[in-house]
Amino acid sequence: MKVVENHKPLNVLFLCTGNSARSIMAEVILNRLGRGKFKAFSAGSEPAGYVHPLALQMLRNAHFDVSNARSKPRDFSGAPLFSDAGTNGPGCISVAWARHIF
Repeated sequence: MKVVENHKPLNVLFLCTGNSARSIMAEVILNRLGRGKFKAFSAGSEPAGYVHPLALQMLRNAHFDVSNARSKPRDFSGAPLFSDAGTNGPGCISVAWARHIF
């Protein structure tokens, strides 16, 4: 049997309540470090509507591009099917996302 490798990046979703710091940091970092292997997204069940300034500053200090960083709701348009999901705290994954995972 011949094994065929899938070179398509895995979509990963980081969920958090506010989507204002940790989940956005995880998204930005994985998008750069996992380039070609992963495509990261983040969202919040109750998005704050802003990215915490200290999170942005920390990413900038580490030379990460934050030009696309924004707080997003869990049902943001254009959401792909996700290969995996991670949370940044208890109770962050919503049943509504189950159809997007795996």
